[in-house]
Amino acid sequence: LGSPYTCLYSTERDGKSFRAMQRALWSYAGTTLLLIHTTDGDTLGYYTESPWKAGSSKWFGSPDYDSFLFTLDPQVRIYPANATASAGKK
Repeated sequence: LGSPYTCLYSTERDGKSFRAMQRALWSYAGTTLLLIHTTDGDTLGYYTESPWKAGSSKWFGSPDYDSFLFTLDPQVRIYPANATASAGKK
């Protein structure tokens, strides 16, 4: 995160609308860091270098660490993508 960043969506600015968040992400093709602070005080997020695709129900990332889920609080953990998950298999 050494370069300048742009806030694409904020609940304070844009309201608490999942649809508004989707529209903001779909129009952006760059690297994305999504941070979520829950009402229970937990902090989690998602990082991806892959562009978001409108209307897609499938995951479009790479298991080579260009996309992963993470938690920061209460404990730091990283959940990398894997080939099984990206293929939509359980």
